[in-house]
Amino acid sequence: MRRHALIVLAFFVFITAGLDTAVAQPLPRFAPERIITGSETGFVAPGMDLSYLRLPSASAAEKAVLPSRFDWREDGVVSSVKDQGNCGACYSFSAAGDLESRILRDFDLEFDLSENHLKECHYQERSCNGGNAQLMMNLLTTSGAVLESCEPYEDSDVACDTSCELKFAVLDWDLLTGDAMPAVDDLKQALMDHGPLSTTVYAGDAGSPVWWNGFSAWNGGDGLYYDGLETNNHAVMIVGWDDDQAHQGGGNGCWIIKNSWGDTWGSTCDYGTEEGYCYMAYGSAGIGLHSSAVNDVMATYEEMDVMGWDEAGWTGSIGFGSTVVWGLSKFVPDEDVNLHRVEFWNTDAALDVDIYVYSSFSGGNLAGLLATQTNLSFDGAGYRSVALNEPLALVSGNDYFVAIKFQNESYPYPLGVDSQGPMATNQTWISNNGSSWSDLAGSSSCEAGIRIRTSPHEVLSVDEGSDDQPDLPGISQRLELESPWPNPFNPSTNLVFSLGHPASVRLQVYDLQGHLVRTLVDANLDTGTHQASWNGRDEAGRVMPAGVYIGRLDNGSQWRSRRLVLVK
Repeated sequence: MRRHALIVLAFFVFITAGLDTAVAQPLPRFAPERIITGSETGFVAPGMDLSYLRLPSASAAEKAVLPSRFDWREDGVVSSVKDQGNCGACYSFSAAGDLESRILRDFDLEFDLSENHLKECHYQERSCNGGNAQLMMNLLTTSGAVLESCEPYEDSDVACDTSCELKFAVLDWDLLTGDAMPAVDDLKQALMDHGPLSTTVYAGDAGSPVWWNGFSAWNGGDGLYYDGLETNNHAVMIVGWDDDQAHQGGGNGCWIIKNSWGDTWGSTCDYGTEEGYCYMAYGSAGIGLHSSAVNDVMATYEEMDVMGWDEAGWTGSIGFGSTVVWGLSKFVPDEDVNLHRVEFWNTDAALDVDIYVYSSFSGGNLAGLLATQTNLSFDGAGYRSVALNEPLALVSGNDYFVAIKFQNESYPYPLGVDSQGPMATNQTWISNNGSSWSDLAGSSSCEAGIRIRTSPHEVLSVDEGSDDQPDLPGISQRLELESPWPNPFNPSTNLVFSLGHPASVRLQVYDLQGHLVRTLVDANLDTGTHQASWNGRDEAGRVMPAGVYIGRLDNGSQWRSRRLVLVK
C-alpha cells in the first residue's frame, strides 16, 4: 500500500493496452489527450482535453442582481500580494492565494502559506518549469500546506524542505472551467458563489512582445485588452469585476486581477493602498480558462493519513463510452486506524456516486459489506471528500476494498485515474456493471483515483486534548474548551467554552468507537464564555456505561476536544 506525501500532473499518454480476453465486459477507453501548442512558461495546461467543462448558466434572476462592481477585497478575504520573482512559479502563487482566501473566509485569519513548498514538494517536482491547479491540489489534498515562515520562497529550483509542519489540507476543490471560454455572467456568478478564483491568462511571450511589454508595464489607467487566441501561460486570481471600467479595446467592463509580480507592479484597482492588481477586459487574453476554487479545508496533523494509489493525481479519465463506471481500490493499513472519509476525483460538471466499503474481494466478487454512503450528488469537476456516517475501525494488515459507482451527467469517462505514477497490479480495478472487474494497472496502465483519509482517533479532528492540536497562530485565542469539572464525574459534568467572535457551534459527546452519544449545543452563539452540562445520558435519555468519552467543540473550521470519564 502506497501512502501519499507529494504529488501531480504530467502530460497524459494515450494508452492502447487491451484487457484480458477472459473479462466479460467492454474495453475501457481513455478520454482524448489535450494537444499542447504555443509557449507555456509559468502555467502549463493539464495533458487532458477539458474543453467539455462548462459553468452552469446564470439564471435570469441571478443576472438581474449581479452588481455593476464587485470586489472580494472589500470583505477582507483576499490575502496580500506576493512576488514570484524570476521563476515560472505563478501556479503555486495562484493556488496558495486560493487556499489563503478560503482560510480567511472559514477561519477569519490570514496565513502566509509557503509557495516554495507548493512548487518544490509536489509529485512531479516541476519547480520553476511551470504547473497548474490540478498539480497543486494533488499535493494539498494528500499532505497539505506549510507556513512561509518555515519554508521561505526562493525564485529558483531548490530542494523540498520536508521538516516543516503541515498546517492545512484541502478536502474539496472545484475545477470550474477548462479549455472553453466561460460567459461573463456565468463567471461572475461563480466568483460570487465560490470566492476568489484561481484562473489563467495569456501574458505574452517572445512571439507576442507588444502584448508582453504592455502587460508587464501596466500601472493603471484603462484595463488591459488582448484579442489573440494563444495558449494561456500565466496563473493569476480573479477577485472582482467592474462593468464601468474602461479598457484599451475601447469598451467598458473589466475583471479585477490579483497578480504575483509584487506590490510595485500594477495598481490598487480603486481599492485600498496595496498595488499588485490590474484591470483586464472581459474575454481578453483567455482570462477565465482553467478557473478553480478551494471549497473546504481542515487543519491537518501528523497522525492523519491519506492512502491511495494515484500518486500523480488526476492525469486522465477512463470509461466504457457511457456515463456510468465503477472503480475499486484495495487498502491495507499498517496500523490500527479509523477510516473517516472516502475521497476521489470527479470528472464531470455533475456527478452522482454510491460508495461501498468491503472486507473481501475474491474471484471477482466483493463480500463483507462494512459501510455505505449512497445517493450523493456533486456539482463541478474536481476533488471530493465524503465522510462516513460513522468512523470504520481498520485492523492493521487486513485488506479493505472501496468500490464507487460514478454516474456522470454527460461526460463518458467518469473515472479519474493516474497514468503517470508507478503502477501496481491487483490494487485498483474498473467495471462497467459493478460485478465484472478488470485490473487497471495490468490492462490499461493506470490506477484509480480513489483514496481514504484515516486517523487513530474516533473523530477525524479529535486530537486527544486541545493542547496537542496543530499550532495555528491565533486560533487558540478564538475557540477554547476548558477542562471539564468534575472529571471523573457521576452523575454529571460541566463543559465551559469561549468564543472569540459570534459563531455557529456544536458541542457533542462521542464514545471511543466514534459514535455520537449526545449533542449538548447546536446554536449560533455570541462572543464570550458559555457553559453546558452532560448528565451521562444519550439522546434517548439512556444512562451510558462507565468509561471514557470525548467532548468535542466545533465551529465548522476549528475544534477543541476533552476527555470525559464517567464513573459508577
